Amino acid sequence: MERWEPAIRGSRFARNGAAAVNGKDRLGRDVLTHCSASWLVVTDPSHPSYGRFLRGDEAGLAGGTPTDFVLVAAGKPQLVGSIQTAPQADGIDLFFEGTINNIPVKSSLKELLDEALKLSYDQYAEIAGIPVETIFRLAREFTSHGGRAVADQYRGPSKKSDGFVQAMSICILNVLIGNLDRIGGYAAGGGSFNITDKAVDVMTVPGGPQVTGGFAFARAGKYDAATAPNLIRRDGFPPRRPWFLLASNNDPAWQEVVPSMAAGYPYPIKVFITYWSDSVYTIPAARRHDEAVLKDPNKVPLFIAFDIDINETSTLADYILPEASYLERWGTPGAAPTIVQRVTAWRQPVVGTYDEGTAWERDASAPFDVNAPNVYTPVLPKTRQMEDVLIDIGKRLNLPGIGENAFVDRSPLHTAWDFYKKMLANIVADAAATGIPVTPEDVVRRGRVFQSCADGYDEGKGVLLWRLGGRTNVYSEPVGSTINTNLVTDWDRATLKPLNRKFFPGVPYVDPQPRDIRGNPIRDQGFPLTLVTYKPVTQTQSRSIVCPSLQALMPENFVEMHTSDARARGLETGDLVRVTSGSNPAGIQGRVWVTEAIRPGVVAIANSYGHWEMSSRAITIDGQPRDFDPGRAMGMSSCLLMRVDPVLGDVCITEPVAGDASFYETRIEVRKVA
Repeated sequence: MERWEPAIRGSRFARNGAAAVNGKDRLGRDVLTHCSASWLVVTDPSHPSYGRFLRGDEAGLAGGTPTDFVLVAAGKPQLVGSIQTAPQADGIDLFFEGTINNIPVKSSLKELLDEALKLSYDQYAEIAGIPVETIFRLAREFTSHGGRAVADQYRGPSKKSDGFVQAMSICILNVLIGNLDRIGGYAAGGGSFNITDKAVDVMTVPGGPQVTGGFAFARAGKYDAATAPNLIRRDGFPPRRPWFLLASNNDPAWQEVVPSMAAGYPYPIKVFITYWSDSVYTIPAARRHDEAVLKDPNKVPLFIAFDIDINETSTLADYILPEASYLERWGTPGAAPTIVQRVTAWRQPVVGTYDEGTAWERDASAPFDVNAPNVYTPVLPKTRQMEDVLIDIGKRLNLPGIGENAFVDRSPLHTAWDFYKKMLANIVADAAATGIPVTPEDVVRRGRVFQSCADGYDEGKGVLLWRLGGRTNVYSEPVGSTINTNLVTDWDRATLKPLNRKFFPGVPYVDPQPRDIRGNPIRDQGFPLTLVTYKPVTQTQSRSIVCPSLQALMPENFVEMHTSDARARGLETGDLVRVTSGSNPAGIQGRVWVTEAIRPGVVAIANSYGHWEMSSRAITIDGQPRDFDPGRAMGMSSCLLMRVDPVLGDVCITEPVAGDASFYETRIEVRKVA
């Protein structure tokens, strides 16, 4: 990857990241971010700080502290903060490797370079299936436009067993050309207005329980003596089920939820509550295991589903509570990072009825009164907003934060509107602080509050106004300094610490082979094709199939394959085929679409089709047959084919750092149905 070196030097990203001289970079532009490329990383696996940035006290530098970072400039180690002038910045060694105070170290950029050079251009080209000349051409093109070029990604690179490092490598491309926070470059997005605490704190429960210690069921974080000592004493290493360093307890590795309930790990659950969830349909390989678990009262004593239809997951629940549709509820949809201004949408009921004390109930043209009770009833029978149901349950259980004096301002929480009224106040307050004077009535009437297009840019300086800012990295210290406990086999029973320490890599690497949770390669002989999936423009995840107008545009999905692969199997467009995999040898059936628009060796099956529930078949409730649409069952679900982790046996292949499910590594075969 040395071909990138001219771009590194051209933007001076690393030198100026270490020392923003007078707030300007080498091209005279305002410094928006700084980079840790020159910071030194401890490379001795036996050292207690292995994988961490070298600190000032470890380097033995005068005045150095555990919070100081170290680089090499003018041939000697120095504290990062000591670099204040342009000549000093010129002397920074971006590719240092050596020993500081008897500690082996490398600059983080040298770590990246060494990993990149482990393979040749020819090897990279072979893995990517493209000519070497294409790599050179793309490199020249990408580095020829200053900050007005960008490398971006979504599900494709990340939904794999090496997804974290692939996503990280794409982010680093943007760091290397210095495009962060610049017009035409990599954007953090303006984000949403504050809904939680700008005017009234809706997250704090007066008199609520104070939770200390312990860990969430989702297991985001480290499996170590500080977090889970009792589990380690009981189970040792590796953990019975994986922990995910960079996952979030609020957005966990969803494919692990039901298998963890089955295992009672890290502890058994009592109640499972879902909201608009269809994990059995949408998660790779989930059906063959999760259905049985969710039916088992010994594993899941009580399962309650909030839903607007009976889908593949809620059909397994003990209770389905009919939820309101998006036309019958309050909501505050957030903003995608692709929008560089600040914006928040305001969703409100457009059908149904309000209490008689609400002006809207008497006159639809009347202005909305935010101070009215606004007690709302959805139009569909027996449906309620989830928030209203939870409030009623909280009252029955006498929970704090429900009823009178529920919020920190001592106001009540009796209805969903009481909660959303506070969020509306927060939006208005934050908008005012951003220079947008609006009233709650304005937001309700418009259905949104947003900045103007011009408020996202400083055209004169060529920069975005809402910025990522701060430090960027080409080396991840949190990842590179963390032991991959899935690979630990020996540990000290007294200290509860691993003895064979195998760390996650702190820089991106290339590994084209899918791997199980123990790092073993998965090789499915006899399955020469790679399965991928995607969202067609006419569908989304599991629910859009209920829209007849969208369904009519593309009534079913297909097994899309390249002409050469189809010809080798004697297939033509429209042929009925069976698609099999190592985890599903019985396979699924569908029709072939032969195309030149896909790479040889790859088969695509679009998402959202092949439902076996979602009112796709006849069912009876309380003796009454329900309407159904067999068209929702047309096509096939690719998730039924996807590879199960052979070690865990009850979950799909999973990326071990952030916990992403693998959608793009299953090997398959396609044969014509006689």
